[in-house]
Amino acid sequence: MRVGITLVAVFMLTMFSLYAFSSITIFIAKQEFAEAFRQEAKNYGIENEDVEGLIPYVAWFGLGFSLLYLLTGIGLVMRSETARKAGMAIGILHGIYGLLAVYIPPIAALNLVIATTLIYYLRRDDVREEFVRSVSIEERILGKDWEGKIN
Repeated sequence: MRVGITLVAVFMLTMFSLYAFSSITIFIAKQEFAEAFRQEAKNYGIENEDVEGLIPYVAWFGLGFSLLYLLTGIGLVMRSETARKAGMAIGILHGIYGLLAVYIPPIAALNLVIATTLIYYLRRDDVREEFVRSVSIEERILGKDWEGKIN
C-alpha cells in the first residue's frame, strides 16, 4: 500500500472525527452555541436574528460532511476509484473555502494547501493506477516483488 494514499485516508478519517464531534456538540449544546453565535453576530452589527433556527441545519450539514469524509477515507483504503474522485471533490471544496476565507489568512492558506495537495496527489498517474488495476491478495500482503521468492 502506498504511504501517500494511507496518509490521505488518515486525513479523511481525522476530518470525519472532527466534523462529527463538532456537529454532535452543536446538537447537545444548542443553547450555549446559539448564545455565543448571537454575541458574535452583535460584534458584526447583526441583531435580532433567529439563530436557533439555523443551528440544526449547521449541525446536519456538518454531519453530512463527516459522512463524506468517512466514506472517502474507507474507500481510499479499499482502493475505490469513486473514493479517489470524491477525494478530489473534497480538495475542490477546500479550495473554494480557501478562496472564500481570503480575509482570514491562516484559514485560507491552510485550505488552499490542503486543496492543492489532495488534487495534485490524487490526479497523479501512478496513484490513479493504484485504483484502476486489480491487486491480488498476495500482492496486497507481500508487496509487488513477491513472485518467485516463495517456494
